[in-house]
Amino acid sequence: MPAGNPEGYATMEGGGPPAPGAGPEPGMPPQAGAPPQDMQAADVSMEEQAAMEAGAIAQTAPQPSKPFTLKTIDGLIKEFNGTMGKLSDGMLPDVSWDPGDQADGKKWANPLPAEIFVPLVALNEYMGMLDDRSFAEKYSYDPGSLVNDTELRKTQGTIKKMGKDKKLAKAFQEPLAGAGAAAPEMEPPPPPGEFGDDDEMLAQGLA
Repeated sequence: MPAGNPEGYATMEGGGPPAPGAGPEPGMPPQAGAPPQDMQAADVSMEEQAAMEAGAIAQTAPQPSKPFTLKTIDGLIKEFNGTMGKLSDGMLPDVSWDPGDQADGKKWANPLPAEIFVPLVALNEYMGMLDDRSFAEKYSYDPGSLVNDTELRKTQGTIKKMGKDKKLAKAFQEPLAGAGAAAPEMEPPPPPGEFGDDDEMLAQGLA
């Protein structure tokens, strides 16, 4: 997953960061023994879905009340990367962004770029999905309020506190309730001519 790709965070809303060794989350996984081309097609489909989700989220970024300073955006990105590295144990990519020639000197007069806005939305949504609701109450923020440097710094401060919370890091890396629950193991039927315990008791009662 390339660094700075917001699609990597869009899927967080569907269940959080990938666990070590886990397969892809969205969509139906290819069946065992599926031809390589089928597996590649499934990967492409999931990438397209994630890109569509990221694009839809990016469109909700609010217009700034005054231009952001590039320094403040860079500071938020740096803090976000540091915190997510701790919370996800390195399982999510770093956010990176290059304003290129769209910046007005040291100012950014557009909404926050997708590279940072999409991960911010995904993180906030995921906090509300954790079993312990106290984390959402303590660390939630409103992505729709990110309209100036002051609001960016407030959110940066909240994210910095997240990175220092060891209990949150533990909860962040645990599967969500109901996710990946194993099906109950079925007992094999008794051999022909033999009764199981329940059947034997029933037979004795009918004797």
